[in-house]
Amino acid sequence: LVETPARVFDAVEEAIGPVTALVLSHCHSMDSGILETTTESFDLHVAVNARASWLLVREFGRRFRAARGRGRIVALTSDHVAGNLPYGASKGALDRIVLAAAVDA
Repeated sequence: LVETPARVFDAVEEAIGPVTALVLSHCHSMDSGILETTTESFDLHVAVNARASWLLVREFGRRFRAARGRGRIVALTSDHVAGNLPYGASKGALDRIVLAAAVDA
């Protein structure tokens, strides 16, 4: 859900105070090549590894930029392309999301 990141940040800020860094270490990974990957598997990888990350990064950027200036984002990934197309594609998107955040936020 699109509103979930705001609720996550609200809960953390209430419990321990302002968030100054965001670490993205979650992933969905099911090995499959380009010929075996289903649409459903590809969409799930993108939803977890790219879209959820983007929503969290966006919420972090909105809050941190408005309140404190600069923060830190760390995104963990690896380079699986051959033999694990949906993971590699979705983590490639995450790489671009983090780079965009560094420039835009």
